[in-house]
Amino acid sequence: MKKNVVYEAISRELDNAGIRHIRSRRGKHEAVEFEIEGERQMIIMSGSPSDWRTPHNARSHVRRVLRQRG
Repeated sequence: MKKNVVYEAISRELDNAGIRHIRSRRGKHEAVEFEIEGERQMIIMSGSPSDWRTPHNARSHVRRVLRQRG
């Protein structure tokens, strides 16, 4: 798969938290799947970000999910 700045932002946050994840293709979109406390999570992202805030928003979303799950 080609380089995706949104995936890299999400991946970096999950790696820092020690959470294994899988990157997959969903038609025109990509997904990152991971598991927290036995519950499967999935984040769908576009193949190309719409603007410069997209990676920041994705990283914020992952951090929020991690905080909620402990």
